[in-house]
Amino acid sequence: MRYRVHPSPTLVTTFSNRPFQGQDPNEAKVFFFGIDANYAANVEDNAEFFNILLAYHGNGVAYWQNNENNDHHPFLLPMYREGAGYSYHKTIKGIDLPAETCATAISFVEMLNVPTTGSLNEDPGHVFDHLFTGSHGHLQEIYNAIFDTDNKLVFMPDTVIRKLATTDLFSELDFDCTIPAAMLPVIYQDPDRNIRIYKALHPSVRFQRQREQLLAQLPIIRQLILNFMNQL
Repeated sequence: MRYRVHPSPTLVTTFSNRPFQGQDPNEAKVFFFGIDANYAANVEDNAEFFNILLAYHGNGVAYWQNNENNDHHPFLLPMYREGAGYSYHKTIKGIDLPAETCATAISFVEMLNVPTTGSLNEDPGHVFDHLFTGSHGHLQEIYNAIFDTDNKLVFMPDTVIRKLATTDLFSELDFDCTIPAAMLPVIYQDPDRNIRIYKALHPSVRFQRQREQLLAQLPIIRQLILNFMNQL
């Protein structure tokens, strides 16, 4: 499906007003840094689900805290499963993080400040690049959220790292790190401020070998997060 800004004006407005998922980045301690917030094109067709999704965007922390299945995102609901974004959040669910300690700490942030639909492999008009250029202010805010205060733990996939290298932000990162993401190399650390950024596999990788590496990575990420939270 052709890549584009999501066709729902309601979703675009809702996401643009709060361009993150989960905890507000300014309050978060742990960040999963993604490419974009991608939704099924017809997400508005199911009114019940769409209302749940809008409520989640209003307070993602409360959604996770009050979910009896420890689901951190509405994409995990049976009425949405297999839609765009499901694979990503199914993987995050597999890390098995407890809501009582992690819901208030974790933020899902993206390079873009608008919701999208479709595949990046079908972007002949370079829509992503145009949106990325217009997201500089958004990226600055994420940068500030990570570096302006102490105690931050961040996970970034290669795709994000390579794109950030084209900006004048995040210059602290080791963009030249050649260690594969499957080995979770540290690409930035400041022990005095307790800030650490890891290169990690993208939660939506699909090739079998990468998927196997990703699944092996999940318990390590879990322990990194739990250890980090226990030290705060």
